[in-house]
Amino acid sequence: MAEARQARVVQVVAVARRAVREVEVVVAASAVREEKEARSRQRYRNGELGLDVQGMREPLARKGLRYVDHPDGNAALAAPAVGETAR
Repeated sequence: MAEARQARVVQVVAVARRAVREVEVVVAASAVREEKEARSRQRYRNGELGLDVQGMREPLARKGLRYVDHPDGNAALAAPAVGETAR
C-alpha cells in the first residue's frame, strides 16, 4: 500500500511540474503579445494605417488591390477596373 501511495505522489508531482511548465510558456507568450500590441498601438497613435501596421499592403497589392488617396482626405482600397491591370 505504501508503494502505491508513493507512486501516486510521484504522478501528482509530475503532473504539477508539467502544469507549471505550461503556465510559464503561456505567461511568456502573453508578454510577447502584449509588447507587440503596445508597438501596434503606438504606430496607430503616430498615424499609421492599419493596412501598414498589420502588413497587409503588399499581400493586397499582389491580389490587385491598391491604396488610393483622394483629394477630399478620404482614402480607400480599390480593385482595378475591368480590363485594367494591377499596378
